[in-house]
Amino acid sequence: MTPEQQTAVDRLNAYASLMEEIKYRHAAIQLVLDGRTGLPHLVAHELGYLQLRYTCELIALGCLVAHGDIPAVQSKRLRKAWAADEIINTLDWLHPDFFPHAVKQVALPADQVPDGSKNAYDLPRLSDGFLTKDELVTLYHECGTVLHRGSLDKLHLRPQRHADTEKLREYLARIVALLNHHTIQPIDPQYLYIIMMKTDSTGNVQANLFAKIS
Repeated sequence: MTPEQQTAVDRLNAYASLMEEIKYRHAAIQLVLDGRTGLPHLVAHELGYLQLRYTCELIALGCLVAHGDIPAVQSKRLRKAWAADEIINTLDWLHPDFFPHAVKQVALPADQVPDGSKNAYDLPRLSDGFLTKDELVTLYHECGTVLHRGSLDKLHLRPQRHADTEKLREYLARIVALLNHHTIQPIDPQYLYIIMMKTDSTGNVQANLFAKIS
């Protein structure tokens, strides 16, 4: 393995750690959706949105980690950045294909594999059902609205007994669809990161670096 490849693997391992944290936060959201927090409904609802906000930040920070080979990512400004919208907007300018791509694993018939391997797969991208880059920014702003009481001029008068959990459920489903099995395209086109959030054998995140065959 070359030093460049080892650096890429190190970045990918750090990315996988962030994905593991997302899984814990999603488990907390599921407790809210199942009504098992023991908290007043409004507080539980806010807890769910807090986990969504952390998830937005973790996805954005994960993108920074994964694209550490872009020189500008190592700038002082981006190394101190934490706001998901700022990170997403900056990366979009630096590398428009930076965002994770939701994929599904499809086994290829042996007669379509040059070496006759029995375990060859294609990874076609999903066309819908997942959280998009623009939706992540929108969700991040929505979380800020839910989690802040507002100014005196724009005081949010919230219902004390009822808070809509269906949006929480929908957002969670779309994030899971995005991350469950996804790829990330580094700025170097010869490489591809492939990430599976939960392997059958361990239940852990699996992240692999692949070199494309030209």
